[in-house]
Amino acid sequence: MNKRFYLLILVFLFTRSFSARSQSSLSEKSLGIENDFSVEVFNTESGFPQNSVIDILQSSNGYLWFSTFSGVVRYDGVKFTVFSNNETKGLLSNTVLIIKEDKNKNLWLLDDAGHLVKYDGNTFTGFEKSFGNIKISNFCFSEDGTLYVSTTNNEIYTVNGNILDFSTRINQYNIRLITAGKNNSLLIATTGGLFELKNGTIQQIESIPKTEVLSLCYDRDNFLGVGTIAVIYKVSAAKTEIINLPDESEGYSRIFVDRQNRKWIFDGPDGIYLLGTNDFNQISEESGLSSNTVKSVYQDSEDNIWVGTNNAGVNKLTYKIFRTFSVEDGLIADGVAPIVKSANGAVYVGNNCGGINKIIEGKIIKIPEPKENTCIWSMLEDKDENLWVGTYGGGLFKFKNDKEIFHFNKTNGLSDDVVFALYQDSKGIIWIGTDKSIFTIQHDTLSHFAKDVIKTKVTYFTEDSIGNIWAASNNGLYKINSQKIDLFTTYHGLPSNSIRSLYFDEEKTLWIGTVRGGFSRLKAGKFASFTTIPELSTLDVFALQKTISKTCGLQQIKVFTM
Repeated sequence: MNKRFYLLILVFLFTRSFSARSQSSLSEKSLGIENDFSVEVFNTESGFPQNSVIDILQSSNGYLWFSTFSGVVRYDGVKFTVFSNNETKGLLSNTVLIIKEDKNKNLWLLDDAGHLVKYDGNTFTGFEKSFGNIKISNFCFSEDGTLYVSTTNNEIYTVNGNILDFSTRINQYNIRLITAGKNNSLLIATTGGLFELKNGTIQQIESIPKTEVLSLCYDRDNFLGVGTIAVIYKVSAAKTEIINLPDESEGYSRIFVDRQNRKWIFDGPDGIYLLGTNDFNQISEESGLSSNTVKSVYQDSEDNIWVGTNNAGVNKLTYKIFRTFSVEDGLIADGVAPIVKSANGAVYVGNNCGGINKIIEGKIIKIPEPKENTCIWSMLEDKDENLWVGTYGGGLFKFKNDKEIFHFNKTNGLSDDVVFALYQDSKGIIWIGTDKSIFTIQHDTLSHFAKDVIKTKVTYFTEDSIGNIWAASNNGLYKINSQKIDLFTTYHGLPSNSIRSLYFDEEKTLWIGTVRGGFSRLKAGKFASFTTIPELSTLDVFALQKTISKTCGLQQIKVFTM
C-alpha cells in the first residue's frame, strides 16, 4: 500500500517536468503544504538571453512574450525563441519596456530609446523616423482601440498610421504611465497625482492625493487600484480607501488584479503580497520565488501567474491541485493506506502501522486512538458520520467525534482481526472484508456473511445501480444479491483471480483492477482484459478512477499501479 501512494506523487512530478522539456526547475520550497502555489523557474538555463524580465503578455494566438534587457522572448509552451536587434530587422533596441496587443492582434513594443515597434506576426516594423524627435515614454490602447502615447516632455498624442495627433499636455508634473479608463477615457498617472482625459477635457482626480502614481489596474468590480509611491488605494466613484499592507511592509507601489479578483501587490523588498478576502499571504523567496525583487506580474489563459524578476528570471506560479504531505509536515509516517474525507471537511489519513492523522483547515492532528493495533488498512465514514477503522491485527473500531465507542475483534464476533475493506451500501448496511471472509453490520449487529461460501481474502466492495454488491477477493469477483452469490474467475474471462479494485462508470460498465493481470472491463455480461497497454509499467492495478478530458469531454479511466 505504501507504493501506491508514492506512485501517484511521482507520476505527477514526472508529468510536470516532461511537459516543460527540462526547461524549468521546480522550486522545492514551494512544495510545502503551507504554500498555495507551486513555482517553476525559467532563466538563462531555460533559454532566456538574460535574467531580468520587465514585461509579460500572452498574445491572442497563445504565445507568451517576455521583454528583457537583451531582446524579446517568445514561449510556445515547449521552447523559447529570442528576438534581438542584432538578428531581427525592425527591432531598434534589445531593451523592451512594454508589450501590448491591439484589436487587430498586432503586437506593439516600446523600447528604452523611446521608439514604438509593431509586430504583425511576421515582421517587426520600427517607427524610429516616423515621429521626428519625439521620444515616447508610455503607450496604451483605449476601449475603442485608439493608440495613445505619452512623451518624455509630458505630452499625450493619438497615433494614426505614422502621424501623431496632439491631445493634451501635463504642465506641472511628469507622466509616469497611461492606461485605458472607463467610457473611452484615458487615465494619466503623474508625479503629482492621477488625471483623466475624457472627450478632449483633462481634469485631475481629486480623490487621489497629489503624489507620484506608479500603477493602475481595475478589478472585477470596477474598483480602480492605484499604486503610489507611498500607499496603494482602492478607488470608486463613491469613495477612496487605502489598502493597508502588513505593518512591516514598505515601498510597495504596484498592483495587478487577476481574473479571480485577487490583488497581487509587488515591487517592494519582500516579494509579493497577495490580498485574499480578509488577509494577505506573502509569496517570497521563502515560499519558492527565485527573487524577492519583482518587476512584473501577469496571468495567462490557463490562470497560471507569471512573475518577472529583476535578476532571477521568470517564475510560473500554478495553483496546487495536488499537495504533498509528509512526516516533515506532521504526518505520523510517509506510508499511507486509506484516506477518507468526512462530511465536515476533515480528511482522515490512515498509516500502515502508526495510527491516524486528521487534516483540517491545513492543520495535521494525530488522533490518539486506537491506542493499540495502529496498523490502519481501511476506513469508512458512515451516513451517521461515525468513523469505522479497519486494522491489520486489531480488528474493527468505531469512532464518534474521534473517540472510540466500539471495538470488534475475534473475541466478540470477527473470525479474524485483519480488515482490508469497508463499504456502506444504499440500504445502510456496512460490508467488512477480512483476511478470510465477509461480515456485515446493520444497526450495530455484526453478522458473518455466507461463511460457508466465501472463505477468502476480500479487499474491495462496490454497488451497482440496482443494488447488487460486488466484492473483490483473492478468489475472483463475487456478485451478491438477496437471491444468490455468483463467482467470476479466470474461467469466465478474468485475467487473474486476485482482484484489488472495482469501479462502475456512468454507462454501468464495471472496471476491474487485478494483481498480475492488468485491468478488465465487464460490459453486457462479457469480460475484456487489458494486459498489453505500453503505458502500464506493471500488471498490478490497485486503484481505478474516472476522469473527464478537458480537451474533448470524453470519459477516461485513470489506472494506478504498484
